[in-house]
Amino acid sequence: MKKSLLKITAPALAIGLALSAQGGALAASPNASAQAKANAEVKINHAPHQIKATNLDKRLAPVEKRVTSVNSKLSKVVVELNTKGSLTVEEFESYQEQLDSLSKRLNASTNQLKAVSKKFGSSSPAIVESKTSISASLGAIAGAQTLLDSIPVVPAAPVTEQPAEQPSESPATP
Repeated sequence: MKKSLLKITAPALAIGLALSAQGGALAASPNASAQAKANAEVKINHAPHQIKATNLDKRLAPVEKRVTSVNSKLSKVVVELNTKGSLTVEEFESYQEQLDSLSKRLNASTNQLKAVSKKFGSSSPAIVESKTSISASLGAIAGAQTLLDSIPVVPAAPVTEQPAEQPSESPATP
């Protein structure tokens, strides 16, 4: 019984001594209460700003990720378009759908950025940078649209079916 009681009380005693030693050190200082209040005020003053910046970064991360993804896909589309001398109707429609999709994704980012701006203010450098990035990407999409429109669209060559060879009828032998 004594052994188990010692196992239970020893950690509690060690923690109590450790905490009381810190309290005793502060109490020994004549300016202990003033220092404690000053430290608490400094922590309180800096904490909301740091939390606000962290929350802003978390809110902007999906926007930035989406813009980066759109720019990556857009550059691939532009490279493909630069290699094309002409497009079929199907190819034109496919590229048009891709550009429309990229534009819609950027519009979603714009809407998300508006919501973040309402909460954190639109004058934040990170928000201004994101707006600029989205605007540049929308401009690049407009340039890709101009490039797509400048490529001639040719109708698909009609597929002609070759008549199947019909077996020649051989005279029946009686």
